[in-house]
Amino acid sequence: MAFLRQCSTTLPSTDPIAQFCHDCQHATPSAQPTLRFGRWQLFRYRQQPYVWQPPTTIFPTHTLTPPESIELGYGRLAWHSQLGRGIAAAVAAKGLTLRPRQAGESITIAGIGRRPLKKLFQEAGVPLAWRDVWPVLSQGQDIVALPGIAIAAPYQAGAEEIGHWPQWDMTPADSV
Repeated sequence: MAFLRQCSTTLPSTDPIAQFCHDCQHATPSAQPTLRFGRWQLFRYRQQPYVWQPPTTIFPTHTLTPPESIELGYGRLAWHSQLGRGIAAAVAAKGLTLRPRQAGESITIAGIGRRPLKKLFQEAGVPLAWRDVWPVLSQGQDIVALPGIAIAAPYQAGAEEIGHWPQWDMTPADSV
């Protein structure tokens, strides 16, 4: 309960918290009990509790060139330069668009093939509550990367090339 006090001056009464705890104990492992209080949301995903402040609006698209970072209030895009990993420098130099994902999108991953973003989120352990606000990086109609998770095969840096790995952090600016 102490971490909830850090989130909000308006805490839920003990009854909703007790109900949330009860729901977590008695729900199936795949269930995702949720408690909303003020602007905050407490939920369970894969047996782990998460607290976050869902955005009130989906972010607009942003054009950027790596290693340009961006803060969106509920998350931050940062870059790591790595040999043979990430977005190829030539691709990055043309600029990228950071935008909301759309239902049904997929990308081709080297050595794996075409994968729906939904499956990549599941494999990466991204909570369902975060998936609608997790951005994608694109050029034109093509998805270049799902930050922190995957780079589309045609846009990957070569083995001997420094690439730009996008990392998405869901920590809000006024995090707990």
